[in-house]
Amino acid sequence: MYRTFVAILIIAPLLAACGRGEVVQPTTPTVFVPARSATATAQAQRETERAAAEPQQDTPAADVSGDAARGRELFITFQPEANFACNTCHLTDSEAQLIGPGLLNIGERAAERVEGQDAFEYLHNAIVDPGAYVVEGYPDNLMPRIYGDIFSEEQINDLIAYLMTL
Repeated sequence: MYRTFVAILIIAPLLAACGRGEVVQPTTPTVFVPARSATATAQAQRETERAAAEPQQDTPAADVSGDAARGRELFITFQPEANFACNTCHLTDSEAQLIGPGLLNIGERAAERVEGQDAFEYLHNAIVDPGAYVVEGYPDNLMPRIYGDIFSEEQINDLIAYLMTL
């Protein structure tokens, strides 16, 4: 895949100049983003925007004290300390894996994930201490462990309220 990407970067400018008598020097990008990552990030952002445009149905979020709209904004906002936004790694309209697990129906799944924890407790722990319970098939340390430091308790509750709407 990398060779194809490099070949396209080299050949495309040359083909664009054909017939115009121009000499084009191929350029090498300074930062390489694998096509899958760039595509996945763009797809996640489009899906999050589409989900936000759809009317939200009544969900268990009513039991959560946070503001789902503010939580959605936090979810899609680039966090400099983490070096990405939540939607870089998580789909919101699917349970399929992007980098991390897809979050559609996460409220239902979270309620059954760890015995003795309800959905709110599980999601809170998953945000502030993601290594406490690692979902099968995912490596530990995949999700940054800094959200408990960079988000206030109110912001964490907002994120949970948003997740419960998915």
